Amino acid sequence: MSKRIVLIYIIVVLSYLQVYSAGLFSKPEIGISGAYGLSFQVANFQNLPGVSSCCPNYSGGSGTAFSFGPLLKFNISQDAFIDTRLLYYYYSGLMNESESINLIIDGESQEGIFDYNLKSDIHIISLEPTAGYKITNNFNASAGLSLGFLISGKYDSYEQLVKPENRGTFNNGRRTRNDTSGKIPDVNSFQAGIKLGLAYKFPLDSYSDWYLSPEINYIFHFTNIATDINWKTNSLTLGVSIAGKMFSETKPMSIPPSPPPLPVLPEFPAPQKTDVDITAIKLDSNNNELSLLYLKLEDIVTLNMRPLLNYIFFDKVSSEIPERYIKLTTEQARDFNLKSIHDLDAMQTYYQILNLVGKKLYDNPDYHIKLIGTNSGIGREKDNKELSLARAEAVKTYFTDIWKIPEEQLGVEARNLPEDYSTPKEYDAWEENRRVEILPSNKSILEPILTLDTIPNPEKVKFRFYPIVTNPSEIEKWKIEISTGNNLIETIEGKGQIPNSVEWTPTEKDFLNIEAVNEIMYRLTVNDNDGDSIQSRLKKIPLEKVTIEKKRQEGLVGKNVEYYRLILFNFGKTNLLEEHSNIIDYIKRRINPDAKVTVTGYTDKIGNFATNKQIATKRAKEAAKLLGIEDADIIGIGEESLLYDNSLPEGRFYCRTVNITLEMPIK
Repeated sequence: MSKRIVLIYIIVVLSYLQVYSAGLFSKPEIGISGAYGLSFQVANFQNLPGVSSCCPNYSGGSGTAFSFGPLLKFNISQDAFIDTRLLYYYYSGLMNESESINLIIDGESQEGIFDYNLKSDIHIISLEPTAGYKITNNFNASAGLSLGFLISGKYDSYEQLVKPENRGTFNNGRRTRNDTSGKIPDVNSFQAGIKLGLAYKFPLDSYSDWYLSPEINYIFHFTNIATDINWKTNSLTLGVSIAGKMFSETKPMSIPPSPPPLPVLPEFPAPQKTDVDITAIKLDSNNNELSLLYLKLEDIVTLNMRPLLNYIFFDKVSSEIPERYIKLTTEQARDFNLKSIHDLDAMQTYYQILNLVGKKLYDNPDYHIKLIGTNSGIGREKDNKELSLARAEAVKTYFTDIWKIPEEQLGVEARNLPEDYSTPKEYDAWEENRRVEILPSNKSILEPILTLDTIPNPEKVKFRFYPIVTNPSEIEKWKIEISTGNNLIETIEGKGQIPNSVEWTPTEKDFLNIEAVNEIMYRLTVNDNDGDSIQSRLKKIPLEKVTIEKKRQEGLVGKNVEYYRLILFNFGKTNLLEEHSNIIDYIKRRINPDAKVTVTGYTDKIGNFATNKQIATKRAKEAAKLLGIEDADIIGIGEESLLYDNSLPEGRFYCRTVNITLEMPIK
C-alpha cells in the first residue's frame, strides 16, 4: 500500500503540472519539509492482542515525532493555495502505568508499586493534501487530511516491581516479568487523520521566488494503530520547509530614479536631560504632618507562646512520614537541644514536633504517649485500618530507631476516622483526617514553646514620599527603595506615570537585627522607554533608639508585650477545649490591672466568608470571657487574613486560632 501512496502522489504532481500548463493555476512551487516534536499516545486497553500483561489499563503516554519529505504547492487565488506533501513519519512512544497494592513483608503491611511499560516505534508513509489561506502576505493557516500507510510497528513491553526498592521479586525470581518485544500484532495498515497548521514565510531572494517557512502542525488520527484495541497516536511538531517556483523568469533590471534633493532640515534644540528627586514628610495616625523628620524605635520586651499541634498528617494512601517534617539521624538526635527552636516561627516549630516529643520521652523515661493512626474514610482509605495502623507504626519506628525510646513508652492504636474528624465533604477535610494523633500521659510533653525577646517597636506613624521628575520623557517604570544599612526593607514600584505621592508605614519586622544602624535611607529610580535609568540622590531619615537601658536610666515608661495563641479548635466550632485551660490559666496569672488586652479570632479558608468572620468573633469572645476581661478589644478577622499556608492541613489547623496580646506598661 505504501507504493500506492507514492504512485498517487506522482499522479497528483503530474495532474497539477497539467492544470498549470492550461493556465488555471499559478506557477507550482516545489520543496522539502522536515519537522520534529511530540507524539501523544491516546489509549484505553489492557494488553496488545496475544501479548501477556497484567496492566489494569493503559490510558496513554507520550514520545517524539519526526517527519521528512517533498511538497508541491499551487496558489489557486490571491489568498488561497493547495499544498500536497508525501511525508515519512517516525513516532516513538512510552505508556507507563503504576498500580499500588498492599504487600505483607516480614509480617508487616507495606505499600507495593508495580510499573507497567509499553514502548512503541511506528513508521508511516503519509499523503497529506491540505488547503490554505493567507492571513497576511507571509502568514498562513492550513487544514487538510493525513492519509497514511503504517509500514512498520514494533513494541517492547515489560512489568517492573518498583517498591519496595530493595527487596521482593516476581515468581520468576526477577524484579521484572512479561518482558516481550516484537512487531505490533494486528496493525491497522491504513492511518487517517486531520492535519492543522500555521506557517510564516521568509523570502530567500529579492524576487521572493524561494522562501524558508517555519511551521507548526498538529495531526489528529481517528484510526487505531491496531485493530480491536483503542490506541491512537497524535502529534504536535515544529518544522521548517524550503520551497520555490519550478519555472523561473528573467527579471528585468530596473534602474531607480535619481533621488530628489535633500530638504533643508530645521534646527531643533537639544533635548533637555531628565532629572529626578524625592522628598518625604512624617504623618501621625490622623494624617497630620509632623515637623521633625525622624523615626523613634522603642525596645519592648516580648513573651511569645507558640502552641504545638499534636497531629502528623500523611499523603493519600501512604504511611510514609512526609518530607516536610524534620527527621534527624541518631547522631543529630543526641545533640538536639530544645533551645535551638526558640528562634523559629510557629510552623517551623511544628515541623520539629517529632523531635520535641522524642526529646521529652528520652529525658523522662516515665513519660508515655499513645499514637492513634486514622484515615480519610474515602476511596481506598475507607475502612482501611491496616493503613491507619501503618501510619502509627511509622511514627513509632522513628521514636524507637532514632530516639531509642523503649516500646513500653509507646502505645499504638488504629481507627478509621479520627474521634474529632473534619466534616466537610471535600478534599481539604479528607487531608485533615489522614493523620496520627499524639496523646501524652503528661501535658508537659506538648506544652507550648515560650520565647522571651527584645524587639524594636516603631512609633505609630507613616511617611509620605513625593517623587519629583523634571523634563520627563515617556516613563516605563519606577521604584522607591527604602533600606537600613545593607538591608532593603521595602520596595514600592509601578509602571507608567508616577503618582503624586506614595505612603509607607514602618513595622516591627522592618527593624530586626539592626543594632548598628542609625538611619533609614530612601531613593527614587525611574526607567524611561529609551532604556535609560535615572536615580535620585540617596536621602536619609534619622532613627531615635529608645533602648531598655535608656528607659531604666531616665525613668521612662515602657511596655512589655506578650503574645499567646490558642489552636486545636475543631472545624467550625467556637468552644474552647480542655487543652486550652492551662494556657488560659497561665495568661490570667500574667495580666496586671493596667494591661491592655486584645483578643483576635481567625479561621481557615474553608466555608463561607461571612460565616467564618462570625466564627472568628465568637472564638475571640469565648476566650475573653474565660479570661474574665470585660474591656478587652475583640476582633474577628476570619479568613480575611490567612496566617499560614492553607494548602496544607497543618496550615488550616493553625489558622483556626485565637491570638491574645497583652500590653503592660513598665518603668
